[in-house]
Amino acid sequence: MPRHRCRRYRAPGPLRTRNPTVPPPKCKHKPYPFWMGGVPASLIASITYPIDLTKVRLQTSGDKGMMQSLQNTIRTAGVGRLFDGISGTLMRQMSYSVRCFW
Repeated sequence: MPRHRCRRYRAPGPLRTRNPTVPPPKCKHKPYPFWMGGVPASLIASITYPIDLTKVRLQTSGDKGMMQSLQNTIRTAGVGRLFDGISGTLMRQMSYSVRCFW
């Protein structure tokens, strides 16, 4: 199998044919920091978590719509209760997404 060569580097035509013994420079791709997978996934999870929690509460309660369920949750328990149990979701997202970027 041929070795992988960087596609970004291509020597000009005359240099390639005159001196074939000099290998082209190797690509030095800088790897992504490992946390670049976990932070965006956790941010998205924290944005969508209240919607998912409202959906579950809507299924278990007798509310007629999602907005009514959301208003009942905020009225009875406060805005902070919309993020009740988010730690498990954040731990799952951080561990899985960081592993994908490792």
